[in-house]
Amino acid sequence: MEIEEIFAKNVRLQRDRLGLTQEELAERCFQIEEDALANRSYISDIENCRRNITLDKIGKLAKALGVQPYKLFLTKDIDEKL
Repeated sequence: MEIEEIFAKNVRLQRDRLGLTQEELAERCFQIEEDALANRSYISDIENCRRNITLDKIGKLAKALGVQPYKLFLTKDIDEKL
């Protein structure tokens, strides 16, 4: 599995674990900072490996999800659902 796929799956797993829709996650991102992450379609693109995002945005997304950024890259988390 490619790193992008691992990241995308972990974002989706953590979002699902929190019971958030893509729209709700986008709203959380908006509360951190007004940028492209504050858009449901952008979150969808990330979860479907259609976007590569910067380290800065990874940090903001992790904060919105309530996890440390490195956890979004662990393959173990995919199996154990974070």
